Amino acid sequence: MSDAALTDKGYDSAAFVKAFAAGLRGLVQAIVVYLIAIALQVEIRWELLPIFTVAAGVFVGSCIFFDLFSGHCLHRQNP
Repeated sequence: MSDAALTDKGYDSAAFVKAFAAGLRGLVQAIVVYLIAIALQVEIRWELLPIFTVAAGVFVGSCIFFDLFSGHCLHRQNP
């Protein structure tokens, strides 16, 4: 993205989209972990609340991790 195309609002939108994408990547990784656990015949509680809790925790955690440690890449640089 060029600096000319991004305003302050554009930077906020880009940061939100990238944090959302990080959350989705985290969910995909959690699904892969569940699939490996199934393949290894690990006992899993197949109740909705624990599974949704894991999914929400992974999603929010990934978004926060992105915001804290990768968000600095979106700041404007002075020429």
